[in-house]
This record gives sequence, structure tokens and C-alpha cells, in this order.
Amino acid sequence: MTYQQPYDQHYVTREQAPPPYAPSATTVPPATNFGDPAKPHGGGAGGGSSAAERGLSASPPWNDKWWALAFIAQLIGLVVVGGICYNKWRDTFAPGSEPGDNENHSSDLGPLEHALPLIAVAIAVGLLQAAGWLWLMQRHGRTLIWITLIFGLIVSGAAIILAAMAGSVVGVVLAAIFFALNAWYVYSVRHKIPFAAAMLHVSLRSMSMFKSSFLIPIWGMILMSGLAFVWSICAMSIIYAIDNGSADGPRSARGFIFFLLALSLFWTILTIKGWVHTSIAGVQATWYFLVPQAVPSNPVWHSIKRASTTSFGSICFGSFIVAFIRTVRFFVNMAYQNARQSRNQWAACALCVLECLIGLLESIVNYVNQYAFAICAIYGKAFMPAAQEAWGLMRSRGFDAVINDSLIGGVLAFAQIISGLLTGIVTALIANYSFDTDWRPYAGVGFVIGVMLLTVVAEVVEAAVITTFICLADDPATLQRTKPVEYTMLVDPLHQNYPDIRGGGGAHYGGHV
Repeated sequence: MTYQQPYDQHYVTREQAPPPYAPSATTVPPATNFGDPAKPHGGGAGGGSSAAERGLSASPPWNDKWWALAFIAQLIGLVVVGGICYNKWRDTFAPGSEPGDNENHSSDLGPLEHALPLIAVAIAVGLLQAAGWLWLMQRHGRTLIWITLIFGLIVSGAAIILAAMAGSVVGVVLAAIFFALNAWYVYSVRHKIPFAAAMLHVSLRSMSMFKSSFLIPIWGMILMSGLAFVWSICAMSIIYAIDNGSADGPRSARGFIFFLLALSLFWTILTIKGWVHTSIAGVQATWYFLVPQAVPSNPVWHSIKRASTTSFGSICFGSFIVAFIRTVRFFVNMAYQNARQSRNQWAACALCVLECLIGLLESIVNYVNQYAFAICAIYGKAFMPAAQEAWGLMRSRGFDAVINDSLIGGVLAFAQIISGLLTGIVTALIANYSFDTDWRPYAGVGFVIGVMLLTVVAEVVEAAVITTFICLADDPATLQRTKPVEYTMLVDPLHQNYPDIRGGGGAHYGGHV
């Protein structure tokens, strides 16, 4: 295994290194060095904290810079073309008011003096719940995982009862199959729950040292909202110009332009999400390798800077791949809907299968991307080498990674739903009894705010857990040497599942997890 400490001359020797996870004379056998920091392996545990400090403090090369330029160019091109179309057709976008139409249409949210305090209440309730969920996940992660799994069984069992009450035999059979699969999943992953709970605890415990990292997803949401607004104005202007300006160009290009607009939207959204993920991964890697010996002055800002500069091209590259697949899937879905409406059953069936296959490919690539972006943040790699190592991780320990992320992801999804419901209920009750206004729109607003605030928490937790998983798989000796308490929390559950592993459990990428 040729993993190096972060940036520690890795980008110089990348080409000469043997493929990750491939058998070689230098590969450490499973169940050998995980508990023995005196024997360097994997991530270069023998490099010491000074090597990690040099690595995380150094400036890696600007990777995949052409993809960063391409991303910026497509944004500029969208704004320029959209601005030209808007200026040409803006007088026809908004029809004037009908004569005599002086009616003052009020918002569904009620008077402004009611809306603002109620929205503030929803935000306050959502923030309190976010803090509460963080506390619960850190201290009672195992209990929450079990609650989530049991809740899934209850829902699938209720589906059987509802289908039986409706007299649907097919519904009962399908619900029973779903319940059986759910029960089998719970039984199969029960031994993985302690490790997932420990990962959740350690990741949240480390992120609590850098509380400003929770602002990163908020900045990402603000940036995403602003760019989505700009895209909407530009896209509507371009589409309007195409539909009403046939003399300016061939109408046959309409579908291709729609494809480019959809690709631009997906690419922009996924790039911002990748930027958030990579920034948080850099903060978590700083905790893993540098705390407590050599903490930089501002690790959050340092991580954001790297994600916005040297790693930004890699983020754009990986995001483009998923965006292209998602755009193709979007148009295949449109073709499927058209085939259904025209009652072309064979075409609809073929397009449905094709959409499922493309969706599966998208899920796999997107999942590998999450690990690849974390590797870019930790080691300063370009996207393709990082993706290759992420794929190697999936091949050697993918089952455990998927199970771990599935268990933690279930808790996060459950927390988002509960937070949205409670925030919506509290906001609706206050609107009805304290402000004597229609509570229904505020219930919806409260639900959205509650879900969005927990989404911020979920982004941080997911990135932190994935980064911890990669660092532990690569260089467990550093954690054992610098943070023995956290090391014990993580490896004890591994030792219960894999008693053949020496030193408390675990191994490098090619070993057990």
C-alpha cells in the first residue's frame, strides 16, 4: 500500500506508485500492523506527526484546473447568453395588468408582521432541534440506529395491514416481501451497529472542536440558492427566445439547448455540494492528523481555501460526470413519460429499464465521488487518482462502508423527517393560537425550514464520517498514537466482528473491516 501522509510528496511520486490495493511485495498482510504504530504501513504512519503537519500545511498543486475553468466558463456563458435574450425579450416576459384590475393580492402567509416572527420561530425551533439531534447522535448513536431500524419495520408492517384492509392481494404480497427484506437487513447488520455508532460519536466529537464548520453548508445553501435564481432567469430567457425567435436560429437546436441548460443546472448544484463535502472533509482530516500536536491557526478557513482553489477543479470534474449521467437520466425519463402517454407499452418498458440502469450507475458514481472528494481533501490528489483509490476502497471494504453509511444515513433521514414535522407543528400552533392567522401555510414553511436545517447537519456528519472511515482505513496508527480514547472506541467494535485482527481490530485497505 503506497498511501502517504496528506500531500507529503504524494503528488510528486503518484505516477511511480503501484496501483492501490493491488498485490505487491510492500502490501502489509491483513491483521498485522493496525494495533502497532511502530510498524509503518498504509498512510505512512511511520512518517510521524511532523510529516502530517507539513502535509496539511503545505499548498498542493492545482489539480484538474481545466475543469475549474470549464465550470466557470459555462456559468459566464449562461449569464451572457441569458442576459442577451432577456434584454431582447424582457418587454414580453411579464404581461401587464388587466384594465381595472386594482385588486391587492395578499400573500398566503398572511400579513408581513405575522410572517416574519413566525418564520423566526420556525428557525429557532429548527436550530434547537439541530443542536438536540447532534447531542443525541453523539451520545446515543446506537439507540438512534436501532430506533430507525425498528421504525422501518413498523412502517413496512403497517403497509401490510393497510394493503389487507384495502383488499389488495398484490399489495399485501409486495408489502410482505418488503417487510421480509427489511427484517433480513436488520438481522444482517445488527453486528455492524456498534461500529457505526462509534463512528458517529467520534466524528461528531471531533467536529465539535471546529463549530464554525457547520457554517460551511449554510454558505453552500446560500450560494446554491443564488446561482439557482440566476440560472432560472437565464434559462427562461433563453427558452423564451428559442420559442419566439425562429428567425434567429434553427428550431431543431431546441432539444440540444435544453440538454445543455439541464446539464448546467445539475453541474452547478453538484459542484456546490461537492465543495461543501470537500471543505468539511479537510477539517476532519485536520483533526485526525494534526490534533492535538500541530493544529493550524484556522483549520476551517484553510480547508475552505483548498476546496475553493487547488481542489476545485477536481470537484468540478467529479461533479460533471454525475451531472452528465443525471441529465441523460432526466431526458430518458421524459421519453418514458411521453411513451406512456402515447400508450406505447414496449417503448415505455424499454425506457423504464434503461432509466433504472442509468439511475443505478448514477448512484454508484455519486457514492464513489463522496469518497473521492474526501481523498482529494485529505491528500491533495487530482480527481482520477482519488477516484481510483476510492473504487479500490469500495472493492476491498465496500460492503462495510455501504452498511456504515446506510445505518448513519438512516438516522440522519429519520432526524430530518422528525425535525420537519415538529417544526411545522410548533409553527402552526403558534400561528393559530398566538397570531390568530391561517396555520396551514406556516405548517409547510416550518416543515421545510426544519428539514433544511437538519440537512445542514447531515452534510457535516456524512462528510465527517466518510473522512474518518478513510483515515482509519489508511493510517490507524496515527489515531492510536495521538487519540487513544477515540482509537479504542472505533477498534473495539471491529475486534468483536473480526477477532482474528490483532491489536484491537482493524487493518489497512486490503484487510478486514
